[in-house]
Amino acid sequence: MKHMQTHLGFAPRALFLLSISSFLLICTGGCNILGAAAQVIPPATIQPKYSGLAGQQVAVMVWADRGVRTDFPDLSVYLTGMIQNGLKDSIKDNEKVLGKMQFPYSAESIVRFQTDHPELETEPIVNVAPHMGVVTRLIYIEIEDFSTRSRMATNLVRGEMTATLRVIEVNNGKAKVAFEENNVHAVFPKKSPEEGVVNMEPIVAYRGILGEFTTEVLHRFVPYQKDDMDMDK
Repeated sequence: MKHMQTHLGFAPRALFLLSISSFLLICTGGCNILGAAAQVIPPATIQPKYSGLAGQQVAVMVWADRGVRTDFPDLSVYLTGMIQNGLKDSIKDNEKVLGKMQFPYSAESIVRFQTDHPELETEPIVNVAPHMGVVTRLIYIEIEDFSTRSRMATNLVRGEMTATLRVIEVNNGKAKVAFEENNVHAVFPKKSPEEGVVNMEPIVAYRGILGEFTTEVLHRFVPYQKDDMDMDK
């Protein structure tokens, strides 16, 4: 009987240890499966904040103060063109929000209009938009801050831009602000330290910040998937 009791006393412990081992193996395998599944699941799609461009005659206008224009004379035409081209390229894959959208004027024509009518700089943009021919939607960007050099050291480089974004809807000669967002902000390189980076030419920062800001603007009008670099926004 003593031998039998010892045997019976050992059996439950053995079964318990076996169960624990099996559970750990299952958990490990399951965790691996869950991890693999997480990698397969695509990131969430962020919907546009404004979706009234479909079927419209659209123009982009960029305003910057005299100091910025003096330092960067081609800024307005480059940024206008980049945003218009970005929206054009997005039409095919985003018919629901951009379908049949057209750009009746080139970036150069928009900037020429601004140059030929300097008196309009003092007018509210809702008074200007109805005078832009066939335009029914005006994407208006008012640059508040633009730089390609660090504010902490002249030998360091960092592109940074902040602006207000508005969409002006024009119907029957009357205009209204249909969408507005302040402090639309971008930096280049992304996640760069505030003091800036070394071994980068200012022209690279100039091109890079225009690209990053264009992406920020497109995200207001086109669905996109949030990546790791956008998680803190």
